[in-house]
Amino acid sequence: QDLLSYFRKRLKIKRVTLSNRTNKALHQLNYVILATILVLCTLFASYTITGTQLIPGTEEGGFIYRYFSEPFCTICPMKPLCVIIENQIGIFQTEWVFNPTGNFYQLGRFITSINVISLILVSVAALFISRAWCRICPLGGLVGLFSKVPPFKWLTLVQIEKTKQRCTKCGICRRVCPMEIKEVYEQDTGDIMTAQCIGCLHCIEMCPYKDALKFKFAGKTLCHSQDWLIDDIKKEEDQW
Repeated sequence: QDLLSYFRKRLKIKRVTLSNRTNKALHQLNYVILATILVLCTLFASYTITGTQLIPGTEEGGFIYRYFSEPFCTICPMKPLCVIIENQIGIFQTEWVFNPTGNFYQLGRFITSINVISLILVSVAALFISRAWCRICPLGGLVGLFSKVPPFKWLTLVQIEKTKQRCTKCGICRRVCPMEIKEVYEQDTGDIMTAQCIGCLHCIEMCPYKDALKFKFAGKTLCHSQDWLIDDIKKEEDQW
């Protein structure tokens, strides 16, 4: 996703800024996808769980068993890239990945046309919207659920802490956030990480006020914002 953002800048494609309502809806979509995947997994495994087959083709050797028994892997846009890389470095060998075998949904042994379509759509979207896949990724939603939602958040070791006395509400943190999370700006103090935060730490890197933002692990500060704006002004004054 960052590589695609780099290409967007090199190609001078204007970044699309989403409204708060749209961005929030996208962040909620990952939980919808996650719930759908969990429901499908339960239905596909009904025979194993209850001894009753709810959906035909889910038995061993069946159509769904062969091609759709792992719902997330069926739609994951990263899977084609992983298969290609792992084949090239010899982790495992598959049949010809780009030699269609039969129907359109079959594109080799470990990937399907759904994977490829998903990869193309996500790649195009990421050229206009930063971290497009991260906004709807069900795995990201699961991580956020276990790290920032009670009671799980009480056990989390990672925090981005904001100090109200050192924040001037300049808004830089919000503008540089690739996920366009507004809490990093609007929340006055305390832990500002949300379930949508991917921990890129751009907000800390670009914050121009020392100790306004701190990244903590297990209560210990690993990095913090610097007075880089003031330092730059002093350097210019010295040069002048």
